[in-house]
Order: sequence, then C-alpha cells, then structure tokens
Amino acid sequence: LVSPYDGERYRADESIEFKGTVIDNEDGVAIEAWIESSLDGRLDVSVAPDSEGAFSAYGNLSEGDHIITLYAQDSAGEQGEDSHAIEVLPANDAPSIDSVAITPDPAFVTDSLVCVYTGFSDPNGDDDESIIQWTINGASAGTGSTLSEGYVGGDEVTCTVVPSDGDDDGVAMNDTITISNSPPQVDNVEIMPDPAVTT
Repeated sequence: LVSPYDGERYRADESIEFKGTVIDNEDGVAIEAWIESSLDGRLDVSVAPDSEGAFSAYGNLSEGDHIITLYAQDSAGEQGEDSHAIEVLPANDAPSIDSVAITPDPAFVTDSLVCVYTGFSDPNGDDDESIIQWTINGASAGTGSTLSEGYVGGDEVTCTVVPSDGDDDGVAMNDTITISNSPPQVDNVEIMPDPAVTT
C-alpha cells in the first residue's frame, strides 16, 4: 500500500488516492484485492491491478482515525495484507470577511493607499491567509495591503480581498475609489514693485 501514506492527515471532503501493488508468486497478479478501513469497513473503491500489479483508485473516508488495509487473495485462498494508519479531519469550510475599504478616501496621487478588511471568520478556526489584490483601471497592479504608486488623477483603483485559510477560498469582496486630482501649489507669493506708490 503506497497511498494513503502512513501518518498522513486528510479532510473528510477530500478525495483520497488509494494506490499500491498486488503481486502473487504463482498467479502473477492477485486474483482478488480490496481495501478496508477500521472505521468504514470495506471501501467502495475499485482495486483493479494492471499487468504490473499496480492500481490507483479514489474515495472518501469519514472523520476519525483509520487503519487502512489492502488485502490481496490468490487462487489458493492465501491472503496478503499491508496497512497504514491515517487521520481524517472534519471537512474544511471556507472563511468569510465582513467588509473591505481603501484608505484614505478621498486619495490623491501623493497618498499611499491601504486596503483594510474586517470580520475574518473561519468555521474551523484556521489561520487567516487571505489574499489582497490591487487593480488600476482593471489592470493588475500588485498584491499586499499597501499600494503606493502607479496611479494618477482620475484612475479607478480597486482592492479585492479573497478570504482564505490556505486550503479553501471564500467569497471575495472589494472596494473601489477614484484618485482625486491634486490641487496645484505655489512656492511663494510676491507683490512688485515693493515699495509701491499710488500710480
């Protein structure tokens, strides 16, 4: 039994590969082969070895600690077996967030923009590994919580947050602002002539 790996951890909603080889010295490929779980009993997965005795099939397991055993039986009724112990964790649920906002708003060309999101929640208690993506007028402009360049007055800047726990992604949320036109500036003001007379 090659897969599932001994000591491996899986999710209850994860499709698990059952993979291995069954060979018999007299018969070549074993007459019959099947897989059992200490929790779920005989599994409804097809163990159909090829001409080399190798097989691969997929299936799901219930939550808990399993001992997975591959059995093979030859034409004389002799059996061989190989077992691996694995753990199946509860099915993973996607996280969510409550809101997304770009600050400051209004923003000017000279401002650095910060994408702030609130209310990250993961039903399984997993860590926050959410993804922050920026676009300027629809074109990709980078990732991360801060954007400091690449925009001019009138550009539409969007921050999109994809809530993620590293395994599953939730529903993305975004916020869009239009970069304000910066007012002009002068360095100094001077009245001439100085001194001046009434004319």
